Amino acid sequence: SGTAFSYAAQPAVDPLGEAAAFCDSTGGWLPLICTLNCTGATDWIRELLGLDHDGFEAALRGTGEGAGGLTFLPYLDGERTPDLPSASGTFAGLRSTHRPADLVRAVAEGVTFGLRYGVDALRRAGVTPRQVTLVGGGASSNAWAQLCADVLGLPLRRPTVVEAAARGAALQARWVVDGVAPPSDATNGDGFEPAPSQALIDAAGRQDASRQLALEGRL
Repeated sequence: SGTAFSYAAQPAVDPLGEAAAFCDSTGGWLPLICTLNCTGATDWIRELLGLDHDGFEAALRGTGEGAGGLTFLPYLDGERTPDLPSASGTFAGLRSTHRPADLVRAVAEGVTFGLRYGVDALRRAGVTPRQVTLVGGGASSNAWAQLCADVLGLPLRRPTVVEAAARGAALQARWVVDGVAPPSDATNGDGFEPAPSQALIDAAGRQDASRQLALEGRL
């Protein structure tokens, strides 16, 4: 799954109910969205094509944004954001000219557009993101990190810490014990600036159209 969240001093309520307003351990709030299909979908296409992680990265780097007009709706296991539990994955625009690398690119773009849909839900809840901090297994891919910056339209920082969730839990436990707020790791690591191409902007429109068909029960 993929998750996007922020911090808010007050409850952040999405009028459509797609963003959750969890309590934060510091007394604030944690507006959050979760998509069911993220690196699970990229692992699926990687394994289907017999690629290792380096091969996946090479395919993603070697294919133009927009995947040659190929669109992937990544609802392989249904979807949570938006709420489509019975939905399925869909390729649209497939032609004889497409190659395996185009499938890789389309899947990577599809899951990233799904995260953007979730970030838009956070915006409806009053969150105003200025920068993205990217963590998790998929974050090790430079090509995907750049794709996230391009799709989200925000500067992106990838901290040097590898197991971010475990480190965060340990820091909070230490905070409880000694009462000292932990330092932020978000300023360390690699930075990626958004530079979306017209092909990626066009791909976003195709993704929105496919998602709307799914929401209407026509896919």
